Amino acid sequence: MQIDRNNIKRILCIKPRGIGDIILSTIILENLAAHFPHAEIDYLTEKFAKASVENNPFVRKVLTMNETEFPLLVALRLKKEKYDMILDLWSNPRSAQITFLSGVKYRVGFAYRGRKYAYNILATGERGDHHSAEHNLELLKPLDIKINTRNIHFNVSGEDDEYGRKFIKKYCRTDSLVIGIIPAGGWPSKRCDASKWVEICSVINKKYKVN
Repeated sequence: MQIDRNNIKRILCIKPRGIGDIILSTIILENLAAHFPHAEIDYLTEKFAKASVENNPFVRKVLTMNETEFPLLVALRLKKEKYDMILDLWSNPRSAQITFLSGVKYRVGFAYRGRKYAYNILATGERGDHHSAEHNLELLKPLDIKINTRNIHFNVSGEDDEYGRKFIKKYCRTDSLVIGIIPAGGWPSKRCDASKWVEICSVINKKYKVN
């Protein structure tokens, strides 16, 4: 679709949950900002995930919603923001409803079954064999946005950075490489058995000589 870049002043990216998934979605930001240099870019997330993008230099503002908030109420709040374009990076049934009800002129989303109605600019519904981060870039293709970078951004506040440095200094040997492991996960497919973690840690320790 041909879109006059100069008419796009405000863009909203929707990625409500999955902190890791939200961070991976930032792969689009540099490319989006380069294509629409006069536009402000905002994000919509659930409240608990706000910190994952609120310090991002490409993001002007982070809007939040509750997990159980009625889609129409969220859409009405978005109407007041007067966005010119929405990119629904989630494209699940709920975010599709929010996008459609927002009434925004350009609505970009994935062509997943049962959700095409919500968008007037469709990206492929095929998952492909690429990394999940790069799947987000598919939303830029129907907009004819050139993919110049594949940078992923996670920025923390000065306060969080200082906390991390003090934590490492207190609990870790600072004269060697520090590797953090988080054994938790929201879904069974994202979790390993304890024996598998022992195996992973053993391989890491052998390769990097860490404790």
